[in-house]
Amino acid sequence: MKRNLIKVFVFFIIVLVSCTKDNPEYFCRAFPNEVGDHWRYRVSVPWHTSADYTDVSIVGTCIINRNQQATVLTGWDIYDTCYVVSDNQSTRIYLKTDDSVFSNGYYIHQTRFFEIFRFLFPLQTGNKWIGDFGDTLKAERIEKVVVPAGVFSDTYMLVSNDGMWLKDTLWYKSGIGMIKRHKTVHVDIDHGVGYEYTVELDSYQIH
Repeated sequence: MKRNLIKVFVFFIIVLVSCTKDNPEYFCRAFPNEVGDHWRYRVSVPWHTSADYTDVSIVGTCIINRNQQATVLTGWDIYDTCYVVSDNQSTRIYLKTDDSVFSNGYYIHQTRFFEIFRFLFPLQTGNKWIGDFGDTLKAERIEKVVVPAGVFSDTYMLVSNDGMWLKDTLWYKSGIGMIKRHKTVHVDIDHGVGYEYTVELDSYQIH
């Protein structure tokens, strides 16, 4: 009996160690990032009575910034195609731009990838970090969220606020992804011009 308890205890320690932040597989499970992963979201805006739907999918892999292995993500936010890089500390979402720079009498074509969003794992209430655009993202609290796809407990509410133009609230569930998002953007603060929308998870398929 004592020997069996020791075996169970050793097994528990192995599982615990294998799920720590030093193991890259932990972060892969926290942020689903496999080709074929798919999410469908219900999108609603204040001035429309009917909702629309958008599909987010991981469709392939590629190399960005010369040596970073990335997955290709379609449908994220307002962008057609983004690129996801995950390591043992974070998941970062990049956008691709193509520019032409005039140098020595010639136009040189440049492809750049710049970060538009990041997640730092493991998520913990109170943690905050700065994105490439200078906005602050903070894990405010853990909530239960009800969306068309179901009820999700232990969901982290992440709030991004640049202090002026943007407020972005996102509810994230480790192992599943984004559950809900509410985004408000003020294009012209003086005249109240801007837009806002809410997306809620409708269905998903994780490999």
